[in-house]
Amino acid sequence: MKYKKRIIIFLLFIILSIFISYYIFKIDSKIINKTADNNNFYVIFERVSSVEKEDCEKVNVKISENKKNVFIDVPKLLKKGAYAKITLTIKNIGSLPAKLVSIEEYGLNTSGPISVTYDGIGITDEPFFPGSERKIVVKIMWDKDLESDFENVNIKIKLNYVQG
Repeated sequence: MKYKKRIIIFLLFIILSIFISYYIFKIDSKIINKTADNNNFYVIFERVSSVEKEDCEKVNVKISENKKNVFIDVPKLLKKGAYAKITLTIKNIGSLPAKLVSIEEYGLNTSGPISVTYDGIGITDEPFFPGSERKIVVKIMWDKDLESDFENVNIKIKLNYVQG
């Protein structure tokens, strides 16, 4: 009789261990999947709403195929004070709120005569909810004295988001 009780207790212990292990694995699996989903935020550049220019010949704006980057080409700013203003619409097409953490610019010499400013967007704690749109204005301006001539301003802009 004592031997049967030990076997029954041992079997119950094994069954209980299997259920607890399964439960822990299931919860851990859900957390890993949720974390993987959170790494992909679908905030995109939806469209170029308008382009305004002063004392520059031409402005080319192109949104990349994946809609995560925008390429701006200002071939010639003619004098100090010349600028190009591009109004872009961004949209959160994901299922999670997002917050802007940084803006990356590629191809611009930050110590040069050209500056890039952004209106309508900022690095704040304000979440950007799914389905919502925002308009941002990117202004490229010649604002410093220049020692030599320059021909082109080509930049790539990328917005980096985290879960809001």
